[in-house]
This record gives sequence, C-alpha cells and structure tokens, in this order.
Amino acid sequence: MLCYDMFTAGAETTSNSLRFAFLMMLRHPDVQERVHKEIKEAVGTDRLPTLEDKDRLVYTRAALAESMRMCHVLPTRGYRRVLDDTTLHGCRLPENTVVLVNIWALHMDKDHWGDPEVYRPERFITEAGKFREDDAFLPFGLGRRRCLGEHLAKCCLFQMFTGILQKFQLLPADSTNLKYSTLEGVTLAPKPYDIIFKSRKYCNAAEM
Repeated sequence: MLCYDMFTAGAETTSNSLRFAFLMMLRHPDVQERVHKEIKEAVGTDRLPTLEDKDRLVYTRAALAESMRMCHVLPTRGYRRVLDDTTLHGCRLPENTVVLVNIWALHMDKDHWGDPEVYRPERFITEAGKFREDDAFLPFGLGRRRCLGEHLAKCCLFQMFTGILQKFQLLPADSTNLKYSTLEGVTLAPKPYDIIFKSRKYCNAAEM
C-alpha cells in the first residue's frame, strides 16, 4: 500500500504538471519553438533527450520551471504541527498549531519576481546562460519534510517534456479554450483542453 500511495501520488502530480506545461506551450508558441530549436541543436533528432543533456537544455529547463512556478498542482504544502510555543516573524504560534506553507503566495510574490503574472522563462537563466536556482522556487517544498518523490518527478518531467517537444509541434484544436483555469481538488489540474500533436518530421517534409 505504501508503494501504491507513492506511485499514485507521483503519477497524478506529474501528469498534471505536464498538462499545465503543454498548456503554456500552446499559449506561448514562441517559447515552444525556442524550446524545440534548443533541443534540436543540442540533442538532434536521432535519439531522445536524456538526463545527461540537462546542462545543454537551459532554456528548456527554464520553460518547464516557469510553468511549475505559475501553475500550481499543490498551491499549499503541509500539514505541519508546531511542537512548542513559537514566534515566527512576530506571529505567535501556540503549541499544536497546524501550519500550511503557501507555495502560491511565494511563487507569485511581486517583491521577489517583479512580474509574477507573466510567463517568462528567462527569469530562470543567469546572465552567463546557466540555469538559475532560485530560493523562492519551491514546488516540492523545503526541509526534511519536502516531497519524497522530488528527484523522480524532476527526472520524469524533464524527459517526457523534452521527448515530446523534440518530436511534436503542439497545436491548439480550439484557440478559444486556452484560458488558465483549474479543476480544484486535493491537487489542481487544468480544465480539459484539446491539443493536436503534429509530427515534426511531417512539418519538415512539408517545408521541403
């Protein structure tokens, strides 16, 4: 049952994160084309991207991270219980107080991000062209109680996202159905939308 819980939780959150990421690619076709170009130049088309390609796919990683920053599968992280009377930033937290971490507020903090409502992958890229690790980007939580599946989720998201963007052009089946809206529950997911996966090989042949 423990294994079942881990696989179920990981499958749902990872699939929802991918659905959000694909929605962002539909909403921002210029980003999608830049991601595909980077994958094609760094990896080619004869093999699928692997984890060893991560350092060469900086913009691709940034686009995926920006999607996870804006689209929250788990907008709050918790639950935590205060073991002793505690004061945090001037707020008194009595023993046994239940505490939740507001990931949404952290990822949408204007003081830190400047324009958090804007989808801008460049915020995760340094001036030297490296991927930027940001202390305010915590989709998997923080500390000893952070998500146990973080490493597995990151690996799966990267390989699925890059593999699909390498081989397919994502096109909206209905351009009026690309609003960012969610189905609410224990986790959040984008409302259903229709998407066309167009083979890149077909696109190249048509251009020739």
